[in-house]
Amino acid sequence: MKPKLEDFRIDRTMDGNFRITRIDNDNDMHCHLKSRSLAKVIIANVCNEKIPLNSHSRTLECMARLTTNNKYKNKIEELLNVRKQKSKQDYYNPGVKKSF
Repeated sequence: MKPKLEDFRIDRTMDGNFRITRIDNDNDMHCHLKSRSLAKVIIANVCNEKIPLNSHSRTLECMARLTTNNKYKNKIEELLNVRKQKSKQDYYNPGVKKSF
């Protein structure tokens, strides 16, 4: 069953950031953000099970943390793993000579 917008709550924390909390689940599912508008976008994406490909890795981690759908969560984690593997690739500059 897909979550609804009413299943989430956005609270302001003491330091001025925002916290998204999933209130329909007994588990402690929450995420901390600096922007209320980003929190609303994350909630909408989790409700519609959308995965934006141009979003930051932290945003995707937050979406994976807030969902209960294992298939959706696995897709997000797979995308995060691909991004992590791409960042580990070494760059070789053929114009620079090594002095060994």
